[in-house]
Amino acid sequence: MLQMFDYRNKSRRGFTLIEVLISLTILLIVALALVPLFSFVARSTQANRARLVAMELAAGRMEEIRQADYITQIGEVGGTPVGIFPSTETRTIGGIEYTINTEIVWKDDPSDGTGDGDVVPFDYKGIRVTVSAPGVFNGKVTQYADFNSLAAKEEGESIIPVLKVRVNRGWVDTPGVTVPVEGVRTTLLTGPGAPRSQFTGANGESIYDINLSGSDYGTVTVKVTPPLGMIVRPDMAGGQSVAVAKGTTSTAVFEVERPCALEFYSDSTGRMILKQPYGGDITQEVQEGNNKVENLWPVGDGAEGTYKLTIIDEAYVQNFDGPGSYTVEKEIGWGGNPSWEFGEPTTGPRGAHTGSGVWATNLNGNYKPGERSCLVSPEIDLRGFAGADFKLSWWQWLQTEEGYDYVYVDVNKNGGDENDWVTVYKESGDVDLKWAEKEITLDSSYAVKNFKVRFRFQSDGSIQFPGWYIDDIAIYREREHDWDGKFKAPGTTVDPFNVTE
Repeated sequence: MLQMFDYRNKSRRGFTLIEVLISLTILLIVALALVPLFSFVARSTQANRARLVAMELAAGRMEEIRQADYITQIGEVGGTPVGIFPSTETRTIGGIEYTINTEIVWKDDPSDGTGDGDVVPFDYKGIRVTVSAPGVFNGKVTQYADFNSLAAKEEGESIIPVLKVRVNRGWVDTPGVTVPVEGVRTTLLTGPGAPRSQFTGANGESIYDINLSGSDYGTVTVKVTPPLGMIVRPDMAGGQSVAVAKGTTSTAVFEVERPCALEFYSDSTGRMILKQPYGGDITQEVQEGNNKVENLWPVGDGAEGTYKLTIIDEAYVQNFDGPGSYTVEKEIGWGGNPSWEFGEPTTGPRGAHTGSGVWATNLNGNYKPGERSCLVSPEIDLRGFAGADFKLSWWQWLQTEEGYDYVYVDVNKNGGDENDWVTVYKESGDVDLKWAEKEITLDSSYAVKNFKVRFRFQSDGSIQFPGWYIDDIAIYREREHDWDGKFKAPGTTVDPFNVTE
């Protein structure tokens, strides 16, 4: 007999434990998937609300500026033009901190003249207000406006001196066509109201009013901070001093450009001197292997000037961290009475040129009367300089009785044989009352295996002085490399070359 299945009994039985667990797991997965979405929606909502508040703050600041007096109030506190609005301030609204930046600068309308022919370029004021809330929304809310007035500077106060700071690219692709650089920070370092800063406009210029008091003339100092990835021309990097006068416009021109680099290989250590077309020389240690000199001002087809690379091969360097195997000897045929000693001086220069040790005729007082003494080097092998002239240099501090007490530098190419000493330097008196480098050139005949140098001192029996202090002796040669000293374009590196002879 067939049995009928009772569906009513199944419905009364309910869900099994496994079915309940599966259902709960699915609900948990869905909930976890929705949490990031809810969080994103919440953050987006907060960011949108914050951006709206920022827009209201920017509009509010613009309205404050519109209501202010054009001549006396529309400007930055301590800025150019001077006014009542802070360049940066913060406000907290709804637990969110907003930063309000206000930039107000003078603008020059080219329709009434440009360049130095426009005597008074205070035509109108440019306003930029930016509001940001870091960590809440990305970017900034920015509003721009130009304000002018019938009571503008050029009509009401034309006697005020004007300083234009103009920033151009240093590399010129088309001869005679300069390229202005926008957004460069210029700073008035000295002068009325200094320090004050502005950013250059689209024409590469920023304008300062110089309120001289009690005089018709003055001098101010201005400098620029290069944009990211650029450098200021080295001879301009320290700033410029500019003369200003009432009723005139003075101009300071700066150049900025993307830096270049020099790369070369050497199979030995030494030094290099890179003579720059603008600014001082660059001196750098040369390592065995690859060497690189960066942040160089680009010169070439688009900019005038050349570099000159000199490699310094050093055969001997003595910095006197210790006595250096130097010996003190009497001069042959004399009593001697030597006063030479090694250590840290407390008289004369009262310190070494480098490190702490020097050789001196007396470390703690004056030299002796009737002295005939020598400080003699060990033998120095200079055969690596065969066939080439080279240089001997040392640093000294020197004060003797002029015309009576003398110092000499003698060189010898025969291991110090008494008959082969040759004098190459002689002095007397207040010669160097601060550390000074001395340098002489020796011909290739001195490139021997047993070269020697001695520092010879003579005094009479009457007046004594602190004497002679010796430090940092070097023997080296200079080789000018045949690099043409130019770059192909800004931001490039010269193809690596070998400086090994």
